[in-house]
Amino acid sequence: MMPPPVTIDTAALPADTARRLEELAADFFALPQSLGAPARQADRFQYTIRVVHDNGREHTVTCNEDGAPEDVLEMVRLVQKETH
Repeated sequence: MMPPPVTIDTAALPADTARRLEELAADFFALPQSLGAPARQADRFQYTIRVVHDNGREHTVTCNEDGAPEDVLEMVRLVQKETH
């Protein structure tokens, strides 16, 4: 079962968290739309992350837990921390 999507507005976050998410999002736009894991493994998470800037620029990346760069995993952790 998939959890519902989570939307985060950086304007509503603590300044340090918002700043870090925005730093991570800068490199996010260079990623391909799909990042696979080196080898498929059972019981691993898959994330679909969509970043939308105020200027309308947006990018979506789907990645497996094992195939995601550390910056993407940090984005996921920050969002999870703010929504739990």
